[in-house]
Amino acid sequence: MAEINIKVTELSNVITKLQGMQPKCSSGGIMPPSTVGGGKIVNELEDTVDVYKALDHDFAVLISNTISFLQNVKSSYMESDAKANDIIRTVVGIKTY
Repeated sequence: MAEINIKVTELSNVITKLQGMQPKCSSGGIMPPSTVGGGKIVNELEDTVDVYKALDHDFAVLISNTISFLQNVKSSYMESDAKANDIIRTVVGIKTY
């Protein structure tokens, strides 16, 4: 059976880094300058801005979902590890204090 090695401290570090990135991505504080005039080039530039806005939003969602996933992995690992520890202590007869 394959062994899964999870370093909880590294997982916590990654979660913290992603949480630090989250406000930067979801702030959306940068607004494009207002458009004056018209024409095909202006319309293409506006479409490009819309694409970048969608990318920014989608990246923020990706970061949020990744944080949730990693937190669930960490929680599940820690719960499984604690249960395994309890079973081993019960079988061996070691009392938990």
